[in-house]
Amino acid sequence: MTRCRCGAENPDNANFCLACGRRLAAVPAADRDVLRTVTVVFTDVVDSVGLASRLGTETWRSVVSRYFEKARAVLEQYGGTVQKFAGDAVMAVFGVEELVLGEAINLAARLQSAAGPDEILIGHPTYRLVRDSVAVDPVEALRLRGIETAVTAWRLLGVTRARARSSVPTRPWSTGSSSSPSSTSRSSGSWPRAAATW
Repeated sequence: MTRCRCGAENPDNANFCLACGRRLAAVPAADRDVLRTVTVVFTDVVDSVGLASRLGTETWRSVVSRYFEKARAVLEQYGGTVQKFAGDAVMAVFGVEELVLGEAINLAARLQSAAGPDEILIGHPTYRLVRDSVAVDPVEALRLRGIETAVTAWRLLGVTRARARSSVPTRPWSTGSSSSPSSTSRSSGSWPRAAATW
């Protein structure tokens, strides 16, 4: 099965997604089980339970639906593939279009939990990929649940320059208006908080 960016599974011989009509990228069989460098993004809404109770079910559902639409559009604009929506959270990957499993998912989820409102944390492998294009502050080594060793991370302050062949914007991050292939963010109010990548 071939997974489309919209999340639909399609037969391997399909040229277009049966759900959304998007052209499917052909992935040679030999490349399907190859280890690759990927960036995992988790983002969610800060204080979503409190916000949902203040807004009421129907309004909250509308807010989350709009948030999911906007998050998908921004993530895909920069080459990401949304893997799933859960509650008020979005999980996306950069570097592959197929399902990602393993340590990268766990680390990204834990970094996302450690991020404060309006904060973007990136892990060491992502930092190595983007270090020439970003301004960061080191974060004290993090002890994260489910991770045996302390994790080195950086707080993303902004993008200093676009990398060659990259569509990363060259302005400071604004979690309400853009997303990054190398990050996740955490924001206050009704916009996402995001967190981390591997």
